[in-house]
Amino acid sequence: MASDQLPTNSLTFSIDEGKTWNYYYFSETDVWIYNINEISNNNFYIYGRDNNDRGIILGLDLSAVFDR
Repeated sequence: MASDQLPTNSLTFSIDEGKTWNYYYFSETDVWIYNINEISNNNFYIYGRDNNDRGIILGLDLSAVFDR
């Protein structure tokens, strides 16, 4: 999850069906998030805009987080 109402620099996620929540910081500065797509197992694209209104696409590989 990421806020779609305010700019953010982190994602909130759970790997145990909501029993505990983790934060993943993906940027030093806040960005406006418009969409998050899973492109393959545990790999995601975040689409948004930075504070200068430039479009951004961030790639995240969370496979190490989800390895059990």
